[in-house]
Amino acid sequence: MKKVTPTIWLLTVLIAAVMPSFSSATTLKEGEYAPGFAYIAATSEGSVTFTGGEGTWNCTSSSMFGQILKNQENWILLTMTSVSIQGNIGKENLCTGLYQTEGKVTVKNVPWCLSSTGADAWLLRGGGCNEVSRPLVVTIDAKEKEFAPGYVFPAYSCTYSQYSISGFYNTGVTPVTLSSGSNTFSRTEGSYLFCPSSLTLDIKYTLSTAGGGGLQITY
Repeated sequence: MKKVTPTIWLLTVLIAAVMPSFSSATTLKEGEYAPGFAYIAATSEGSVTFTGGEGTWNCTSSSMFGQILKNQENWILLTMTSVSIQGNIGKENLCTGLYQTEGKVTVKNVPWCLSSTGADAWLLRGGGCNEVSRPLVVTIDAKEKEFAPGYVFPAYSCTYSQYSISGFYNTGVTPVTLSSGSNTFSRTEGSYLFCPSSLTLDIKYTLSTAGGGGLQITY
């Protein structure tokens, strides 16, 4: 049986600020089902890249924050209510991208649902885990850029979609790492002159409690 457990086999989450009607600390023990009580974070390891035929968009980080919806019966469901992908350029946290431009990445169809699928595999799709499935949608809004005196590369916007992305995780290790496979997003909006027909996402997440304690997945 797969279960989300912290290193000491106890996930302690502070929820007083979010749910003041309950006690200051609530625990989710191994294998127990406590919807709405257990909060979890996923943080990227290293950079996040979207690679297309004309180059790569490089972002410095991605994070997801949400709740454990189910943690029993060989099934883990995590509804991620907040998802971000960002760079470190300027106040808008822009990423660097194609044609030496800089752009803002926006994720859509949040919440997203992160689930285990067996055989040490995970899947991420759009929509909450208790909602109808929707595609994962990412929009990149590139800023106008002057690349030489009198020569300006225009601003442009590209939108990409994928029904779901997947990968594998390492069991029995704290914190657990979610590594992506080869996940390709297809262009749904944007000019073919600036937006590659597809982008391949490369990302790796680690899971932790809301307070930063490492999690592991074990049998």
